[in-house]
Amino acid sequence: YSDCDICSVAVYSDYDICIVAVYSDCDICSVAIYSDYDICSVAIYSDYDICSAAVYSDYDICNVTFQSDYDIFSVAVYSDYDICSVAV
Repeated sequence: YSDCDICSVAVYSDYDICIVAVYSDCDICSVAIYSDYDICSVAIYSDYDICSAAVYSDYDICNVTFQSDYDIFSVAVYSDYDICSVAV
């Protein structure tokens, strides 16, 4: 799936469990967020080092920001229910 790397991030909260899979070919990232409340998917176009996207669902609004140097991804998920952050 990737020319550079594949990162997987699991975010656990009191209300839901989200799994974020980031597939990167150095310029295109795809993110799928699965939770108990909804399923969100968004395509992120990267300028090789910074990706940003907003995920909208029926229950909440999540903002996902990706900062990458080809091997480090930082994910911050904001929702109406909780605030989760994890770095891989």
